[in-house]
Amino acid sequence: MWVELNDSILAEAFNGSELAKVTQRRGVEAVDPMPSLLEGVASLIRGRIRSGGRTHPQGEATFIPQELWSVATDIVRYRVLLRFALDISEPRKLAWQQAQKTLEDISSGAYVLADEGEGKLPAPHIVSRPAYWGPRAKRGGIM
Repeated sequence: MWVELNDSILAEAFNGSELAKVTQRRGVEAVDPMPSLLEGVASLIRGRIRSGGRTHPQGEATFIPQELWSVATDIVRYRVLLRFALDISEPRKLAWQQAQKTLEDISSGAYVLADEGEGKLPAPHIVSRPAYWGPRAKRGGIM
């Protein structure tokens, strides 16, 4: 199932005192940076899904697979903490790094999303043999 990435993710990403700080700093800004930040995270995830070639993005531009919600939470948390110059603890840095690793796996095709949005598993990924360039010396000059 694909779900919309919106402000509701902030309640999961932050504890009460952090959420209060983020809300306070959002109120000071002339333009709320959160919509563009969330769109950027959704775009990042959808782009990685597209580049993996095993699943097609579903829904609007802000929709992500439900199974990647925790990945989105870690990325949003990290970006919001950076944006508002708040402290980033070591466990949160590690969570962000793991989220980046998951996105790399999706891009490479190593991570297969369970739901294409059509109620079926994705088709198997076709891997072809890599091209080899250079002299044909190993074949004794015969093509």
